[in-house]
Amino acid sequence: MNAATIFNASPARTVMLVLLTLAWVALEGCGSDSSSALPPPKPESEAGVDASDGALPDGPWADATYELSEAAPDVIEQDGPTVCSPKSCANLGAECGSAPDGCGGKVDCGTCASGKHCGGGGLNKCGTNACNPKTCSQVSAECGYASDGCSEAIDCGGCPTPKSCGGGGSLNKCGCTAKTCAQLGAECGTLPDGCEATIDCGSCAAGKLCGGSGPNKCGTTPCNAKTCAQLQASCGFVSDGCSKAIDCGACQGFDQCGGAGTANQCGCSAKSCAQLGASCGEVLGSCGKVQCGNCALPDTCGGGGTQNQCGCVCQLPHATTKCLGGVCSVSGCDPGWANCDGDAASGCETDITSSLSHCGDCGSSCVLAHAVSSCSAGTCTIVSCNAGYADCDGDAATGCEANTLADPMHCGSCGTVCPAQGATAVCNAGVCGVSNCPQGKADCDGVSGNGCEVDTTASSQHCGFCKNSCAFPNATAKCVNSACQIDQCNPGYGNCDGSQANGCETSTAGSTLHCGSCGHACSAGANASVACVSGGCVQVCNGGFGNCDGNDGNGCEADLVHSAQHCGLCTISCQAAHGTAGCANGHCTVTSCVSGWTDCDGTASNGCETSTGASCSSAPNACGQTNSGWIDCSGCNASTPSDPPGYGAACSSSPNACGQTNSGWIDCLGCNASTPPNPAGYGSACSSPPNACGQTGSGTIDCGGCNASTPANPPGYDVCTPSGSQACACMTGVALNEYCYDSQGGFNESTLASGCANLAPVSGVNGCGNACSLPCIDSCTWTCHDGGNAVCWDRGYGPATAGTCTCD
Repeated sequence: MNAATIFNASPARTVMLVLLTLAWVALEGCGSDSSSALPPPKPESEAGVDASDGALPDGPWADATYELSEAAPDVIEQDGPTVCSPKSCANLGAECGSAPDGCGGKVDCGTCASGKHCGGGGLNKCGTNACNPKTCSQVSAECGYASDGCSEAIDCGGCPTPKSCGGGGSLNKCGCTAKTCAQLGAECGTLPDGCEATIDCGSCAAGKLCGGSGPNKCGTTPCNAKTCAQLQASCGFVSDGCSKAIDCGACQGFDQCGGAGTANQCGCSAKSCAQLGASCGEVLGSCGKVQCGNCALPDTCGGGGTQNQCGCVCQLPHATTKCLGGVCSVSGCDPGWANCDGDAASGCETDITSSLSHCGDCGSSCVLAHAVSSCSAGTCTIVSCNAGYADCDGDAATGCEANTLADPMHCGSCGTVCPAQGATAVCNAGVCGVSNCPQGKADCDGVSGNGCEVDTTASSQHCGFCKNSCAFPNATAKCVNSACQIDQCNPGYGNCDGSQANGCETSTAGSTLHCGSCGHACSAGANASVACVSGGCVQVCNGGFGNCDGNDGNGCEADLVHSAQHCGLCTISCQAAHGTAGCANGHCTVTSCVSGWTDCDGTASNGCETSTGASCSSAPNACGQTNSGWIDCSGCNASTPSDPPGYGAACSSSPNACGQTNSGWIDCLGCNASTPPNPAGYGSACSSPPNACGQTGSGTIDCGGCNASTPANPPGYDVCTPSGSQACACMTGVALNEYCYDSQGGFNESTLASGCANLAPVSGVNGCGNACSLPCIDSCTWTCHDGGNAVCWDRGYGPATAGTCTCD
């Protein structure tokens, strides 16, 4: 297929063909690489061998190699790129420094401990021996990362196109692998093989032309071959676009075909001084001579013994040195000396022939057990043993291992064996005990007559051996199997941490974590804190709460401030006769009364003590009759709709007039407006029932309910005055601003100047002489000021409670 055929095709086909062509060209040019390019597979003959893991000259590790049994990467597909699995430090057996990873890169393996350097113990191994690193040229590495033979992976640069690093099958070597006709998609003619040579792909069948259907494709369309100039190729082999590979010549001087990274173009890719292994002077590179500069004083180029490397000659104590970059380092130590502090500036500072800390080698201690020791000629020896110890095995490494005070095999001195004679021998303070005592027996009193009198397996005074007395804090002790143990804890104590050493350390009488016994922790319930008293958990209730059910599990469950069942104290249950009891601030209260009852005296203890109509007669609007025949003036008339409660509308405009009932019966306040005339605004005629309200001598109604003709006093009233005024005396318990009936049946509001007065004033707030919240005052006793001719009633229009009233 020629160019005209390509560009006369459909647009979609044209784009596809152009993309395929560009991809093929890109694959042809992928030979250019850098030091990090992935290598292709190695041939079997070279697998595991390259410049980084081959023999290294001029060093103690000349024969060292990496164990790269899988150095050649696995090939995923023959015509595509290879996939390589980089090696780890563990795979490479590297302890330190950096090393080639087998895939064109490098891996960092850390540093050495103090006193050692990387390469001193072998390739990428820590040690103290000297190691001279090599350059890329010294290890015959052309490209990629290669080992310097000591501790580092050095970068040896890239390769000119079409070669790649390892492309010919050898790591760190530039090369390439020629492609086949099938890989190039060629059917005929010659064409470049991708490795600076050509390949012949044969001829076409009769009647067809090579190039007649595209480059190196058989067909019938004539093809116009291109020249090197038309193809802009200045060197190497290039396809003429039809059927042949044409030679576009060679490059001159240091240039290489594709050397600058562009196929079929002359050029070169310069390597850096570092890649050339040079830090100074002039060195020959891939593009000619390269000037790598001068060295800073005191270094000179090659002064450290390595060509094109800055160095100097330096001296360090007891050391063989090397000098690179103006820095002295230790490459080896004189016999008997070592660089144990890892500081090159101090050289080989440690005399390993005499140092107790580094005897014979760095880190080899000559500090021995129970002994005074010495390091001589790098060998650790015992000078003397501590008192009571001896070196009986002759091994300096174990120090003075024998306790001659207690060892029956060396009792008092090495080799002195206490005779057993069928029993276990003992050595106490360097003296053999009774040799014929069986195990668990001892002669502790030294009296031969009683023999082995002590059972050391059970004696708390001689436990295990004589005079070993068992004792523990807060406990009694016992000896079990020759070992001291706690027998029993003293009362109120426990061994709660399980340790024998501190005895029974815990007071179970007072510890909230171990109350009564180990592990029994006290838990605080609701509204409480917790304490341990005499070994029992006690709930300490917060203010206003109580543990009234005795159950510690729910804490202080009772609200002593508001609970009627436990008001103030767990034992106080508020009860209200004819009503509902409550609790406020820890005191019983009456919260409500049942119908027909009321709390007139304000005393919570007797509840709703007053009946508000239980004794009313059967007449629909009449007052009730008491048992003694006197009028009950408590004001019961539930059917009357108007105020005040239980009474009809006002008789007249007078503010103190009595109410009128619906039926004309006498109202219990003593007024019957329907009966004329009305002296002083009130009715003069009482009704016919014998127990109605009485009429005073002056013709006014006595509304106090007192009938002087009846010798008894109505319940709830004081004795009538002896003058026979037919009025009752003032009752007790009436407070300031309450009302009193005067002798005319009218209302007078009480004050200290008129009405009811305080008979026993007491100073203080809410004390006598001061107003108190209705219906009570604090312990006040009142009497009438109106000549004894009035009855005191409360604001509820009922008689006040006799006696002393105490406010809640």
